[in-house]
Amino acid sequence: MTYLENRLLILNNNEGKTIATLKREHQRNLVELTHDKEVAEIELEETKIRAYTNQQVKVIQAQEEANVKVYRATARKNVTENKAKTEVENVESKAKAFAV
Repeated sequence: MTYLENRLLILNNNEGKTIATLKREHQRNLVELTHDKEVAEIELEETKIRAYTNQQVKVIQAQEEANVKVYRATARKNVTENKAKTEVENVESKAKAFAV
């Protein structure tokens, strides 16, 4: 083997090593980017789930508040009706007393 052939083999070998190193680096970068993308997708899904959960909590709280308002209004209505009924009975009893 001549000196030039030997040098050519060394250059080809070095190029092969460089290409292999670049391929490994690119593969590592691809794995990292894929991982980063998957992490971002997971975080996005977690954010969507949190937002949906918060929305549902607010809906439930609003329903509870509406139920409390209805309950209070019903209670006030019943109290008012009972007062009115009591007043009617008092007026009727006084009217009967004066009628006698």
